[in-house]
Amino acid sequence: MDIKLNVEGFVYNQEENKNKQKVFLIHGFGIDHRCFYYFIKQNPQYEIHAVNIPGMHSNEDTKIKKRNLKMKCIANAIAEYIKEKNLTDLILIGHSLGGALAIIINSLLPEKTIKKLILLAPYNITSLPKIVDKPFYMHFKSKASFERLQDITFHNYQKVKENINSDIYFSEVTKFVKKNKQNLITIAVEMIRPTFFKLIDNSLKTVNIPMYLWLGEYDTFVENKFTLRHFSKFVKNFKYDVFKNCGHAFFAENFKDFNDKVAEAINEDE
Repeated sequence: MDIKLNVEGFVYNQEENKNKQKVFLIHGFGIDHRCFYYFIKQNPQYEIHAVNIPGMHSNEDTKIKKRNLKMKCIANAIAEYIKEKNLTDLILIGHSLGGALAIIINSLLPEKTIKKLILLAPYNITSLPKIVDKPFYMHFKSKASFERLQDITFHNYQKVKENINSDIYFSEVTKFVKKNKQNLITIAVEMIRPTFFKLIDNSLKTVNIPMYLWLGEYDTFVENKFTLRHFSKFVKNFKYDVFKNCGHAFFAENFKDFNDKVAEAINEDE
């Protein structure tokens, strides 16, 4: 018997009687919503909602049955969470796997739930050769091998390290991966199934709200040229931008430009 997936939800900057724009964040694979820490901290003007993708829990050590970690189940669980919270007029932002899920979630929700869709290096079928060609994120055995894996995420990890405590970062990711390893393996397998790519593409066809596609210039996982070409098959009118000298996690590599572009997108007339 299937269980209802637990969606860990978080709300920031919520104030009664204040009509703030609501932003909803969905992170990528192998991490949790804390990857958006700086965005949350720097934007008290928004009421920010975020979730941890089921199977990527920060507070639980829970192995979830494989059949409940199918991508459609995960997308349905997050869509139901949004409905239960009565959230509307959302700016939905998703990174990588979270971008793919955001596309599907938008197709599952009633009109006027999502106001704008901002996709950050969204995982798609053109990424498949990249994911099967690289070691899985959770297979690092030392800090040195972990840092080599960061080349998948960042164009210049050495520069990123100037702004973070790399020892704490390594420690936190190690604990997170150890806690969620079996779930992450299951999700990684689900990510390469043809049914998932078909679901993404079919959901793209339903997009009828302002959509923004943002990519990293040197992203080796979601390559901008192939992704742009693929998305153009399904959505005719969308805004496209490339973050120069950045990789897959450009929102962390060039936070200022990312933050400015989010503000521009939110304030832009539809």
